[in-house]
Amino acid sequence: MHRAFMGSAAIVMLLGYLAIFMAHLPNRMFFGYDFKKQEWKPMIKVAHSWVGYALLVGVLAQGYMGAMKLKLLKATGERQYTFHGLMGKAIM
Repeated sequence: MHRAFMGSAAIVMLLGYLAIFMAHLPNRMFFGYDFKKQEWKPMIKVAHSWVGYALLVGVLAQGYMGAMKLKLLKATGERQYTFHGLMGKAIM
């Protein structure tokens, strides 16, 4: 059940990012930077953008680690990625 809920949440997150990306594409505004005007947005928007990208990477890393953790546990019985739970809490 954990895998189903977290996997669904990651998919919804990626779809949300796709919507944001498509909305910013015409004006070419990414990472808090306006590539058309060649200027940075206000610092709060830059921070918002970079925190969002960090969370995207964190969630994707969590998903990969969770899949590998389960695979290794089934194959060898050995516990790997013991920080997976702590990292998940930090992301939330």
